[in-house]
Amino acid sequence: VSTQSNMGLKSDPADMFGLSRALTLQVCRLVEPRSLRLPPFSSFVRTAMVQGNQVKVRNIIIKDDQYWQVMKVQAVKPGKGPAYNQLELRNMKTGNKTSYRARSSEQIEAPTMEYQTMQFLYREGDTLTFMNVTNYEQIELPSSLLGENQAAYLTAGLEVDGLYVDGDIMSVAIPDKIACKVVNAPVGDAAARFKTATLDNGRRISVPSFISTGDTIIVKTEDDTYVERK
Repeated sequence: VSTQSNMGLKSDPADMFGLSRALTLQVCRLVEPRSLRLPPFSSFVRTAMVQGNQVKVRNIIIKDDQYWQVMKVQAVKPGKGPAYNQLELRNMKTGNKTSYRARSSEQIEAPTMEYQTMQFLYREGDTLTFMNVTNYEQIELPSSLLGENQAAYLTAGLEVDGLYVDGDIMSVAIPDKIACKVVNAPVGDAAARFKTATLDNGRRISVPSFISTGDTIIVKTEDDTYVERK
């Protein structure tokens, strides 16, 4: 188990966002599976500060006494005035999204976190069940917290990163890229560069016209983007 202040902080707060690990959402109990519950925000949760220009996609920050995951970061350099990062945030409890302008010099609060390896076991309806590979604790969470995009890429045995805040599991992150088999790729227009193909998980994505049924391809789990043929 490696303890870090939100995604990379070791001893220097300025380095806290250097860890390039993927991230996305949940919570736990002991021995038997239990449903998700986000740990309530509390002044006792250990936090650290990071500058606005150090925030990275999938980092977790605290805003208005709530946990938010950074979904997008756009650096903006206006003709007049200081540079800033335009952030797209997703509330880790409600799933609601909002935008936030983070000034480069602004100090943003982030919780102290640690990571543990989790293994996906199975899906039953809208409930996903994971197991902590260290203590074998099973954790249930709703698929809506990951979003159907990423939940669709979960397969039995897939290892993900479990994100803990002061001992409570808060979220999980599946790999950024996953190999999938193409189960249907109709012959497209000879002049077209792309066509729609169906993957073995049911997702329909845009692929280059040379992709054929039976091919294995690499896909970005965040947005169903084709990367390459394996």
